Order: sequence, then structure tokens, then C-alpha cells
Amino acid sequence: MRTGLTLGIGVILLALLLVGLFGAPYLAGSRPGKATEKINTSPSPYPTGSEWKWTGTLKELPPLDTTGLEPVERLVIDPAILSATPYWLLVIPTTEEQKVLLGYIDESNITVQEKKEMKNFLQMIWEKYPVQRVKDGLDVYVSLRDGSTELKFSADENKTLEKIFMIVMKGWGEKN
Repeated sequence: MRTGLTLGIGVILLALLLVGLFGAPYLAGSRPGKATEKINTSPSPYPTGSEWKWTGTLKELPPLDTTGLEPVERLVIDPAILSATPYWLLVIPTTEEQKVLLGYIDESNITVQEKKEMKNFLQMIWEKYPVQRVKDGLDVYVSLRDGSTELKFSADENKTLEKIFMIVMKGWGEKN
């Protein structure tokens, strides 16, 4: 008797499972191949995901509440430096930042000769193109010290800067 009851309950559960899997779409009014209307079930009245499109301007944004935040300096880099090389960060460091960059080269796993060449190259760049920083309020303007607006790097110089940049970024990534 108990075996028959267990078998009967198993058959009923199997039937309910099959009806739930295959019969629910028919009972809900949806048929295979029939287009169904998409219903927005989101409780938010605002668009989400791909529905959202920016149509305004930054001037229309509400002011940012900076109460309790410390002011942050903003670097304003001379366009001549920015356009000279994509690795301009290696051209404009302060004396302290230069030491950090050279340290990343020292700690890298390249040969001693490569380290020496890269460090000499950076020293040459920093001597050839000295920069100045002029603070005006929270803006710090970075430009060539001699006031020049001409700064050109050869393809070889940019290639060397790229190699150095990759080594510095790897060193920075390992420490941070």
C-alpha cells in the first residue's frame, strides 16, 4: 500500500512539473511564435540600461555638494607637451616624482645595461626640456620653462618613452 502511495505522489508531482514547464506559457496567453507585449515591471519611473540617453549639457547638472571635502589641485598641462608624446607624464615630473620613476626602473627585471640606458634617457629629457609649474589658486599650470611652444620627439624617442612607461606602469601596478 505504501509503495502505491509513493508512486502515486511521484506521478502527481511529475505531472505538475510538466504542466508548469510546458503549460504555463499557454495558460498565460503566450504561444510559441506569437509576439508578446513587453511589460515594464521596473518600479522606477526613470529609464534604465539602454533606454537611458544623455540629452543635456554639463551646465544643466545640479551643483556638486563639496561640503567637508578638501580642495584638490588641478594640473593644467601645456598643449605643446600633450601633443608631443602620449607619454607626457614621463616628461613633466617634479624632482620627487623623478626619483620615484627612476626607482621603478631600478626595481624592474631588465638588465643593468637597459636600466642605465633608460635612466640616462630620462635624465637627458628632463635636462633638455625642463618644465615649470605655476600655481594659480587650485590650478597648477605645467609648461616648458623656456616658454617654448615647440616640443617634438622623434619616433625613436617616443619608442623609448613607451618602453619606460610600460616598465613604470608595471612597477606601479605591483606596488598598488
